[in-house]
Amino acid sequence: MVEGPILYITLASMFVIGIISGGAAVFFARRMLINRQIRIAERKAARMVAESRLESKNALSEAKQEAERIKSAAEADYRERRSQLQNQENRLAQKTESLERKLESLEHRERNLDNQEKRIES
Repeated sequence: MVEGPILYITLASMFVIGIISGGAAVFFARRMLINRQIRIAERKAARMVAESRLESKNALSEAKQEAERIKSAAEADYRERRSQLQNQENRLAQKTESLERKLESLEHRERNLDNQEKRIES
């Protein structure tokens, strides 16, 4: 058996080697853990970026569709109002034409009455 200072040196050496080995093991284990956490965080960030891009695409698509719906509704409203205005314009033109015919008819009657009056007087 080993006795004396060699035993203490051996034990001290084993203790130091154990501490160094343990420290190295802890260091590498923590490094692996940190690297794993970094990879997980990077994947999560990439997933969040992809989801954000998809959400922005969807929002843009919805905004375009809404704009198209609003534009279509405005165009339909414009066509309807234009049609109403044209109808009113046509009715007004017909009424004007009717009034002109009536006026012409009244003028013709007035001329006839004037002629009859002149014949009666003569």
